[in-house]
Amino acid sequence: MAGTLEATTQAINSYVPTDAYFGKPFIDADEMRTDPLPHRYVHGGFENSDTRFAIYFPEKDVYRGRFFQPLGGGLGGTEFAFVGPLAGVLGGVPGAFRLGGYMLESNQGHIGNDLDQRAGDDPGLYGWRASAESARFAKHLAKHHYGEVPHHGYVYGGSGGARRSPLCLENAPDIYDGALPFMGGGPIAPGKADEAIESVQPTGFGAMFNVRRLLRNKLAKVIDATEPGGSGNPFEGLNAHEREALADLYRLGFPRGAEYMIAQPMGQAAMWCWNAAVFARQDPGYTPDFWSKPGYAGHDQPHLFEGDRIVRFKTGVDEARTAADIAAEVHAGGPAAMEASSFMAIMSPPDRQIAIRLAEQPSGYLPGASVRILSGEAAGRQLFVTGVFGDTLLLDGFGADGNAKAEGVRPGDQVEVDNDAYLAYCYWHRHHVIDGEKGFDQVIVDGSPMFPQRPRITVPSPFGGHYSAQFKGKLLYMQHTHDTSLWPDQAILYAEGVARYGVST
Repeated sequence: MAGTLEATTQAINSYVPTDAYFGKPFIDADEMRTDPLPHRYVHGGFENSDTRFAIYFPEKDVYRGRFFQPLGGGLGGTEFAFVGPLAGVLGGVPGAFRLGGYMLESNQGHIGNDLDQRAGDDPGLYGWRASAESARFAKHLAKHHYGEVPHHGYVYGGSGGARRSPLCLENAPDIYDGALPFMGGGPIAPGKADEAIESVQPTGFGAMFNVRRLLRNKLAKVIDATEPGGSGNPFEGLNAHEREALADLYRLGFPRGAEYMIAQPMGQAAMWCWNAAVFARQDPGYTPDFWSKPGYAGHDQPHLFEGDRIVRFKTGVDEARTAADIAAEVHAGGPAAMEASSFMAIMSPPDRQIAIRLAEQPSGYLPGASVRILSGEAAGRQLFVTGVFGDTLLLDGFGADGNAKAEGVRPGDQVEVDNDAYLAYCYWHRHHVIDGEKGFDQVIVDGSPMFPQRPRITVPSPFGGHYSAQFKGKLLYMQHTHDTSLWPDQAILYAEGVARYGVST
């Protein structure tokens, strides 16, 4: 069933990319597979780019002229998001085949957490262009394989995949007939999606992390109060500052009834790691100003951070731990089983070093802390703590550092732990007000923000650019009311954008 070498070569040679950024396509795997169902598997990419794709063609009697293109969540960066643990939850290859289509994935233009070095910060490339060009080539290959191109194509995804799937429908009407984003959102403006965007979510996560830090064991009572049968009053038993912090979070749009996730941040912990370096580069003065200038909680109310602040604590590494080590602890019911962010560990290759144990534990609050490797093979790497499992620190980061995680770290290597930036991030929403976002009304009086304001901050370019809310075809937007990564109001904002700018037909 797999195409002959001659036919595959002909398909490659006859394809001309629509998007001039991409070089000639190449295929480095083309084989028949039987798991989970019989199909032809094709893997490849485009020359002179980091874009990679994986295509799964079902047998001809299964195929009914459609294709389905799921987009991985978070930053993207892999063409295999829907053939691992997520396949059983979100459909994957069996779901596409059941609906009479082939499935394809792309890495959305970059490998892991790193950027395409030639493209650099290009939200358009990562937001939709790499996905669209991969889909165009897959359609071209499908014509050679089945004798005709598919008559309908659909793009979908959750979280970061939901952030980007409407961008594909809006900007590539020649490819897609429909989109299904779930748990998505982002700003809307006329024009092309080629500029980096501001986003309320990373700002709101800081407020959520602050509630987690301040309330700690009191969170259990907040959760009980908001669960069915509870009192309905989450503020009972909290002091004044704790009440203010929780109220800030609700006003920013956090969904009532999802308070249990405050204690178990999953994707949100990763979002801090991906944004921290980008934020620090765009506003390098924020953290030092937070601790040294009037108008900032770090300077004005230092007692709020007593016992939590860690300043340039240096120690050695006792042990580097792999994803398999963490997964084993989860299955055994150890400390890792208590943290939802252990899901990130399970998704990593088993032999990948993703965590460390320190020779000495700093006295202070470790979630979100910066961990800079000072010596050894990994010297200079900047990572952040996404989970604390007993005495183990789960690490992640952005770019090449995020791809590497704790690879190359050895016992005895020196590290520096510091949480000044993370604690300052907990009050980020006060000082980085986003125009037009109703959640920031709480810190605006008579049209002016109450607190010192910082420069405009944009999120990492793999999240893509802004929406136009104009598209051909059909879009079904599904927003979970209790999702703590993409809050419910984001779907309403997109619906309002469609009403404002109109759907092109």
